[in-house]
Amino acid sequence: MDTIRKIVHLSLSAMVLLFLAACETDLSLQQKDVNCTTYKGSFDNEELHKNVLTAYSLYREDFKQENYSEALKNLKKVLDLAPCFRKTTFANGVVMYQNLIDHASKPLEQQNYINELHYMNKLKHCCFGE
Repeated sequence: MDTIRKIVHLSLSAMVLLFLAACETDLSLQQKDVNCTTYKGSFDNEELHKNVLTAYSLYREDFKQENYSEALKNLKKVLDLAPCFRKTTFANGVVMYQNLIDHASKPLEQQNYINELHYMNKLKHCCFGE
């Protein structure tokens, strides 16, 4: 049973990576309907800056403890408020989404995570051109 579970896990992870690779081929499409604002080292609004730093700190703590479902809530806040705040947000996001996809109990839940991962990948391209 463990062997089958490992094969399914590897297959799903491979599918996610292939999906992301396919999405990266059309960069013009990636930059449409994505609202990214580049963080330039300071914010005009101190309240916004405080909110981003708080959400970033909370998501990082949950991420380090592998509490991905909680970390995702604050990751989404960071991406919503200042998507280009830190490049590590995207690398951590991939790890979190892959884990959540692998452990999702329903196909619809998996698909929602895949859609969110795809959107996050669009933001990454918009912010950093990668």
